[in-house]
Amino acid sequence: MPQAIVFLDQTLCGKGRALLETQCGLLGAAHGFQIQRVVVHDPEDPLPWTLDEVLKSGPNGIIVPTLEHIGFRARDVLARCSLVVGRPYGWYHRGAMDRHIAGMP
Repeated sequence: MPQAIVFLDQTLCGKGRALLETQCGLLGAAHGFQIQRVVVHDPEDPLPWTLDEVLKSGPNGIIVPTLEHIGFRARDVLARCSLVVGRPYGWYHRGAMDRHIAGMP
């Protein structure tokens, strides 16, 4: 079963972080992914997990509730793995450069 990482930006989670984690986990499972871990990027953490570090860990997919959680870096993610976005819904395979993703030419 392919491994995926749920990536959340702490500044966008608010009080609904647990709900976002659950929703992303269910979305990943519906697409055949096993959630390897949930990473919450907190810019105030002295040793924060960044998106680059997550991508270097070699997941088959990254799951986010919205593109804002990856800072609109869909191109960087798709160069290394698949991307599943909750809202607006999208499942983009590695290497796909879909012009419908915000921030893509």
